[in-house]
Amino acid sequence: MSNTIKITAPSVFGEALAREIIKPGHLIELISTGKLQKHEGHGSVAEKMFAIEDELQGNGTTDAYAVDALVQYGIWRSGDVVNARMAVSQTIVIGDKLISAGGGQLKEIASDSSAGSETSQYPIAVALEVYSGAADGFCLVRII
Repeated sequence: MSNTIKITAPSVFGEALAREIIKPGHLIELISTGKLQKHEGHGSVAEKMFAIEDELQGNGTTDAYAVDALVQYGIWRSGDVVNARMAVSQTIVIGDKLISAGGGQLKEIASDSSAGSETSQYPIAVALEVYSGAADGFCLVRII
C-alpha cells in the first residue's frame, strides 16, 4: 500500500468541515450544511471526491479527521488513480467494478437485493490490485 491517497493528482483540491469522523481514502459528499460526510448511498451516484491525508499537519493515511475539523479532499476525473477505502469482507480482483458501499467505502458491484440490480448501481472505479477483506483497508483504483 502506498502512503498516500493521491496516486495521480486530483483535478480539484478543496477543504470543508467534517460532519463526522472521516479518514483519508473515504469517499465523501458535501451536504446541505456545507459540511462533508462519508458517502451514504449504497450503489448510488457519487462525485469522485475522496478525503486526503493532512500532510500540512504531518498526518498520514491512518490519521482521521475529527468532527468539525477541516478536511482536505480531492475530486478525481476518469482515468485518475486513487487509494480508496474498501468495505470489510471484500475479495476484490484486478478489473472488478466498484460501487459505493455506504460509509465512505467501496465494494464490488454485484446483483444483490440490498443494492438493486447491477444495472441500477453506479460504478465509481475499477480495481487495479487484488484486495482481500482487511478491515477498513485500501485498494488502488482507477476512476471511471
